[in-house]
Amino acid sequence: MKRVPFPRYISNSRLFYIFEADEVIVAITVMFTSGGILGLIIGVPLFLTVLITAFLVYFTVKFYIKYTKKVAPGFLKHKLYDLGFLKPSQEDFIPYGFEREFKD
Repeated sequence: MKRVPFPRYISNSRLFYIFEADEVIVAITVMFTSGGILGLIIGVPLFLTVLITAFLVYFTVKFYIKYTKKVAPGFLKHKLYDLGFLKPSQEDFIPYGFEREFKD
């Protein structure tokens, strides 16, 4: 019988070319936010806006990658639960705090 290799990156998020999708989303969000604030609201010249935005995107994504390697997968969704933006559904079966026994 031939052995089938187990996928090494089964728990990673989807890729966008060689980058993970969440890293691309963080980069795009920082790019548009910082570019909009610097260029449109403050009125910084275009060359400086592009330069500052590039540095902010690079260091923010670098920090995000280091942070995601330290924490458990799904930390962003759990943070949304903690902050109250997402509500657990009955399909998730999260028991209430006052339940003393569980029945199947």
